[in-house]
Amino acid sequence: MRYAIRRVTLGSTARLGCLLGWLVSIVPSLLLAWIGLKGIQTLDFSLRLLQAFPLVVLGQNISVNLVERLNLTPFAQQIGQYAANATLTFIVLTLFFLILGTFLAIFSAIQFSMSYNLVSALGGSLEIELEPQKK
Repeated sequence: MRYAIRRVTLGSTARLGCLLGWLVSIVPSLLLAWIGLKGIQTLDFSLRLLQAFPLVVLGQNISVNLVERLNLTPFAQQIGQYAANATLTFIVLTLFFLILGTFLAIFSAIQFSMSYNLVSALGGSLEIELEPQKK
């Protein structure tokens, strides 16, 4: 028996895209969150070094706070809070990347489904052949 798949529903495609997107996005989300956390910690360390930047001018040691001079104090405080709460920052970044990856998978699945429905409406549907199972 031959059957043709004429249409794929968007709801089932979205559910499948959500499930597969979530499963596929777990490991990359953890990796990207770890990289983001390391970047935040490195930026915090760099900003702390710039708060007491030593300069030698005409044989005199002068300490300059470049963060304050560049008006980066609120930014440095915010980055410091993120770096101090590393666990919470890691969890939030992981959830952000996981949700983003899931939405991208859902969007891709719906786009594929709509494209298939358009092509099948023009007569190019997928045909499958089924046989009864022998016991």
